[in-house]
Amino acid sequence: MMKKLLVALLAVVMLLSMTACSGDNTIDVSKVKAKSLMGSADATIRWRFGTSTAPPPGHYVSGLVEFQRLVEEYTNGQMTIDIYPQSTIGGERDMIEMCGMGILDGLVCATGPVPNFIPNVAITDFPYIFGTAEEAYAMLDGEIGQFLLAQFDDLNIVGSGFWENGFRDTTNSKRPIVHPDDLKGLKIRTMENQVHMGTYNLLGATATPMAYGEVFTALNQKTIDGQENPPVIIATDKLYEAQTYLSITHLFYSPSILLYSKKSFNDLPTQELKDAVERAAKEAKDWERAYSQKSSAEGVEEMRNAGIEVNEVDIEEWRAAVQPMYENAGNYISADSVELLAKLQAELEKYRASH
Repeated sequence: MMKKLLVALLAVVMLLSMTACSGDNTIDVSKVKAKSLMGSADATIRWRFGTSTAPPPGHYVSGLVEFQRLVEEYTNGQMTIDIYPQSTIGGERDMIEMCGMGILDGLVCATGPVPNFIPNVAITDFPYIFGTAEEAYAMLDGEIGQFLLAQFDDLNIVGSGFWENGFRDTTNSKRPIVHPDDLKGLKIRTMENQVHMGTYNLLGATATPMAYGEVFTALNQKTIDGQENPPVIIATDKLYEAQTYLSITHLFYSPSILLYSKKSFNDLPTQELKDAVERAAKEAKDWERAYSQKSSAEGVEEMRNAGIEVNEVDIEEWRAAVQPMYENAGNYISADSVELLAKLQAELEKYRASH
């Protein structure tokens, strides 16, 4: 409780200082990287959204900029959002807590740390659970995805929708990774996620959970050998500058989630404003997904052009190597989640048979 109170007090101080800066149209660039991330100065209702990743062309922030534009359009300029990138407000776990307490209006985050709050979300993190982005969209926009989003209500958070982080690939500074055995002995940064950690440990790596804001420094200082992320993040945040090899492992499909405070949403004065926010969120989700796919493809080419050795892998070989994660799923997720994982697999089989 004391930790949460300290986090809350720190967040209040930070947010008040940021609001003071934005009120006179001057932005502290050490905290907010682009003035354009502040919404319309004429809006009378301002929501503050945080995220861990970089300003445009970063896909989270680009999606939030589109969300900002749509909110302003659909509320006739009455409402806007101000965007704070690169963990300016805190790490993803901190921001989820702040959102639930009503201190932060919203955020976009990867699903990696979410099982610490909503354990069932871990079913989306199993290796190769989704073969294509289209499969992921069908499941996450369907019954199972909506069931997962509804559970955020217990945290006093609105689970608005699943955005896209993308298929996660592996970089390192030691050697090419082509076969699963090539991971043996490598220290790989993962998200704070039991399934991701378990998968890399199963394959012989030493999984090293670490807050995203610490990754580039750890790569530079050789504290870790490598990391795994979608190419859009690796390229946008220039993580490859401290790496030599990129392997297109696609080990996990990584959704992200747009979340906003239930208190902030309920405090909106009219139903029209609430409807406008929900409409904007749905359209921004679709826009961000398309942007993410395009940006990840471009990110691979950027790395290739920068001299990074790009290695393709045999996905079926890797899929076979991670099957123990499913056979021993109960070691990583609850019994209820194991049942939900089986339901997801069954729904995926139906989808694949009909497509």
